[in-house]
Amino acid sequence: AILVLFLFVIMLLNLRGEKFGDKKPALNRISKMTLVTFFFLEFMIIIKQMTFPQSIDNSIAPAAADFGSVKPVAELLYIKYIYPFELTSILLLVAIIGAVVMAKKGKEDNGEED
Repeated sequence: AILVLFLFVIMLLNLRGEKFGDKKPALNRISKMTLVTFFFLEFMIIIKQMTFPQSIDNSIAPAAADFGSVKPVAELLYIKYIYPFELTSILLLVAIIGAVVMAKKGKEDNGEED
């Protein structure tokens, strides 16, 4: 639902007038090679773990009987983490209002009317 909300906000911004692809990439050759090397080493570690699984701990902790049901999730969300939940909702609301204000200001600057 949040992704759909952001999709609508981006649609409100009306970025059709922008030119894309004119800027040069920010990463230079050395940083690109560093990232490629890092990802290659990470990929090799994954392949090694799949090939030689004896070094992986195969013990899995059993899940609780009510794991993933509505009641424990609701208790955590609305009792234990109520303040971060409300702060996140306020932050999203402010971001949406700011995007709408910026989109309206951009239309006014371009001489467009609703």
